[in-house]
Amino acid sequence: MACYPPNFLDALLEASNFLESASKDEAIPKEELCKSMERRLSLLIAKAVAAPTGGSFRIFNRDQDAS
Repeated sequence: MACYPPNFLDALLEASNFLESASKDEAIPKEELCKSMERRLSLLIAKAVAAPTGGSFRIFNRDQDAS
């Protein structure tokens, strides 16, 4: 189960999955694909810059693991 807001790795996985599905869908216009990837990359850059390195790359959600 992904957390919200997504951590860095969740956001990276979502972007990768989107690229894979978009590469198989010829109906997606190039402009839409570029704008979508720009938003995803902006999110990844913001997470890498705004959070300490350890927090940006954590693979667990502390709140979920505490239960």
